[in-house]
Amino acid sequence: MSQEKKSFIELLQEINETSQPPQNEVDQDLETLPLIDEVDAAILMHRDAHFSGSFEAMIKYYEEDGKGASPEFSLNHIEQLWEAERGSEKNLAAIVLSGRDAELVAAAKEAYKKLRDLYDDENAPLTGRLITDLILSEEEPPQKEIDAILEAGRATVPALLELLHSDRFYSEFFPGYGQAPMLAAECLGKMGVEQAIKPLFEALGCEDFFIEESFISAIVAIGEPAKAFLLEQITARPLTADNERAAMILCHFVDEGVSKKCLEQLLDDSVMKISALAAHLVLACENLQGKEDQEKFRALAQKEGAPTKDIEFIAKQWT
Repeated sequence: MSQEKKSFIELLQEINETSQPPQNEVDQDLETLPLIDEVDAAILMHRDAHFSGSFEAMIKYYEEDGKGASPEFSLNHIEQLWEAERGSEKNLAAIVLSGRDAELVAAAKEAYKKLRDLYDDENAPLTGRLITDLILSEEEPPQKEIDAILEAGRATVPALLELLHSDRFYSEFFPGYGQAPMLAAECLGKMGVEQAIKPLFEALGCEDFFIEESFISAIVAIGEPAKAFLLEQITARPLTADNERAAMILCHFVDEGVSKKCLEQLLDDSVMKISALAAHLVLACENLQGKEDQEKFRALAQKEGAPTKDIEFIAKQWT
């Protein structure tokens, strides 16, 4: 009996599974090798994960400034490491990489194999092929692949949501160079997928500027449902980091109703005591139109701990 085919979502879940890595054990004396630092180790991981262990292929890719070229790795540094490896007559990755790093590279290579196997399967579902195209595309931006997903519509939503939750694909060593979740977010935002609001919101705070910006843009693109969700978050009590994140995103909405709600929150003394939250809410008040509301806003500058300069800057725009 033939084995039952996995759905694309099951494939993503399988790729995302994290096995326990072996402990870091190095059997050779590293003092006999050229100096190896964290960047060297990352270059070796990048080479093995994306270029089948070939420095020659990696250097050619970086010379052409490929989509996955890391700004942290200079071409000169890669060439020096290649020269060092040739001089040592050893595969430096096999010696230097910790058990955890080696496990990550092996998982990345297996992910490539699973995606390519699916893509080569003529009977694979269209959704799986479209998402695979998005992940593996070398175009920047991969507009053709995005357009194909948008044309396919809601059938792609479950897989796109799963991609958002797939921790592995946030890694620069995995297929997509860590950009796949951002592309998934863009597609979900353009389709106005309400189910994506909460996972996108909860993913903020990852300390990666580009991921944060793409997720915020996707939330804003969803429109009214996203705005309603964010307004619920800023009015929630007790005050948490969610209030601050929601206020930050609401700054991107050009809407008087949003500004009025943010003004209401600023009238709460407990809100003003949290400087980052107050600062975001002040910026979100930019679209106040009524004179009464504008006067209430100006009066906030007199409150203890108020971001006075920000308030004065916004108020100045109205005059």
